Amino acid sequence: MTRLRASARNAALLFAVVGVAWAYEPAPAMKCGAETFGPFLDFEFRFFAGLQLGLPVKHYRGRKPTFEMLVTVTPVEGTPGRPVELFDRFSATQEMPGDASGRIIINPSFSMGEGRYRVDWRLEDNRGQSCSGSRKLKASLSRGQKTVNLALQPGEIIESGVYLFRPEPPVARPHLTTSKKLKIFVSMDIRRRRGQVMRPSLLRLHPHFSTVRQLARSRAFNEFSVVLFSFEDQQVIHRQDYAPAIDFRPMRSTLAKLNPQTVDIAQLGRGREMDYFESMLSVELLVGEPPDAVVFVGQETHFGRQVSEFMRGRLRQTEAAFAFLDTSRLAWKGAMGNVVRAVKGKEYRLRQPSDLSKALAAIERSLGASGE
Repeated sequence: MTRLRASARNAALLFAVVGVAWAYEPAPAMKCGAETFGPFLDFEFRFFAGLQLGLPVKHYRGRKPTFEMLVTVTPVEGTPGRPVELFDRFSATQEMPGDASGRIIINPSFSMGEGRYRVDWRLEDNRGQSCSGSRKLKASLSRGQKTVNLALQPGEIIESGVYLFRPEPPVARPHLTTSKKLKIFVSMDIRRRRGQVMRPSLLRLHPHFSTVRQLARSRAFNEFSVVLFSFEDQQVIHRQDYAPAIDFRPMRSTLAKLNPQTVDIAQLGRGREMDYFESMLSVELLVGEPPDAVVFVGQETHFGRQVSEFMRGRLRQTEAAFAFLDTSRLAWKGAMGNVVRAVKGKEYRLRQPSDLSKALAAIERSLGASGE
């Protein structure tokens, strides 16, 4: 499947809030399938929602199309707040092959507080073809979520990408008088049905970065190192060395560094991914001062695979507490979980926001640090 790269700064659609309305002239119709997703409560206790627009690739064969997108989110039916306009202009990174098939997928997304909203959208390409539509959304807490303290007020609307990678305020930890190091590994690979590994979008990585942000607020650690990596690409996408806080701003460009194609997991180097994984762990965990805790975050891949017995023995000698925060929908035993099990670490499945707070509390207890 061919997928459109939004821009060099992000593989998902990125928007900037603007206060200028567009005046459009009539344009030819564009064949554009549209579906809404959400609103659903995310791991930062906001309602996350958006659109998925699908354009036939065959209509753009031999061309390098450019698109302009305007999404207007308006509070309605008594919900307070003003309309917010989200705009972006973006281009395909290369000319579409003459035999290309499938769809160009565009995923504008946004976050909101409780309430009712109308979402109006319009997409236009550089040939003057356009499509538009309107949907209504309702953001509300379920019966089991009534005690959740929401991060956004009713009618408040924000652009998801900007918010997700916002700077994190410093956290005071005066009770920690010695260094407490946390190493975080984030897998950027997303597995889908039929044995495929899918290049991630902002939508699919929301739980990953929200989880890292919650880890950054832990009072059990005062030094953090983050490694964003890909089994598929066999490389580190982004790395932050140990520091008192996690810098989220440079992470915004990480998606653009990944190959945008969907590939079959059987074609991914025939075992070399595990060689890469073992080499990365060796460099990050066995060189220099070891961390006090190691946390893996992401969807499980490479089922049944594990690093060598020699490597597992070396990791046991670090005496670090290991944990795996698994964002997969199904319970599989793969590469990251197998490492954690080999060193008698803990696994936590993140299916809903409350799972994350419970997992973080358990990780802190494993170090004997209550954060008080």
